[in-house]
Amino acid sequence: MIDGKVCGVLNNTSSQTCFICKTTISHLNDIETLINMEVDPESLSYGFSILHAHIRFMELVLHISYRLVLEENATWRSVLSVISYDQHHAEREQNKPSSCSLRDELGILVDIVLQGAGNTNDGNTARKFFKNFKIVSNLTGFDEDLLQRFHVILVVISSGYKINTEEFQNYCEDTAKMYVTLYNFYYMPPSVHVILLHGWKIMDRLILPIGYFSEEALENERDAQNRIAFCQFLLNEIYADPGFMDRILWTDESTYVRKGMFNQHNEHQWAHENPHVAREGL
Repeated sequence: MIDGKVCGVLNNTSSQTCFICKTTISHLNDIETLINMEVDPESLSYGFSILHAHIRFMELVLHISYRLVLEENATWRSVLSVISYDQHHAEREQNKPSSCSLRDELGILVDIVLQGAGNTNDGNTARKFFKNFKIVSNLTGFDEDLLQRFHVILVVISSGYKINTEEFQNYCEDTAKMYVTLYNFYYMPPSVHVILLHGWKIMDRLILPIGYFSEEALENERDAQNRIAFCQFLLNEIYADPGFMDRILWTDESTYVRKGMFNQHNEHQWAHENPHVAREGL
């Protein structure tokens, strides 16, 4: 599976445009029109990143929660009372009390900047975030039923089981309509749109359940069977076609900046023998 940035480059689209249907972000809430829109079948072959899906769905919930109006009797009143760092800092952070509350209730940090390495929003954080959707709903004010639907969708695409794409399509389209009904003021991100409206089409083109292509396997301790099955799949393909691996585009993320710290965590050199590679700093 290829992440959204790479798909955008390959399809000559921006990060604010769906690389499958070429719809810009300002029109992604027009669900009824988009459901029946024709797409380029070739663009479906790029798939979507399951790891990034968890993170993008979580960030969508967080960004909407920051914009929700605090009502007089809102449950956020209790959230404001458990802020564990400087109150003036919280005010400067533009009403982001949910970050501290999630830390207190679930032991996770969200939307915290890490110098030179992005932020604390990762796959493990997102999985715990949605697993405890009832607590998250109480803390953020985000609709609990919609949160649960997001959780179900993410669990399904990560499961490794064969998915009934017709049922998945109906469930995702109903979820998209529910989202627009509740939060039409916030445009649906392209990465979320791809899964809700095009996910079933992508799954129909895969020879294995989409869960087998997940980057989450690298972060999940209970993935032994998935790894074995994927390795067996690769061995079978290589046996049938020795050039199979040469046609795979492998992508990782590394962040480089002209000043300050940079992230080289995902920078790897692959070789049968030690290449003794040296990397020069910027």
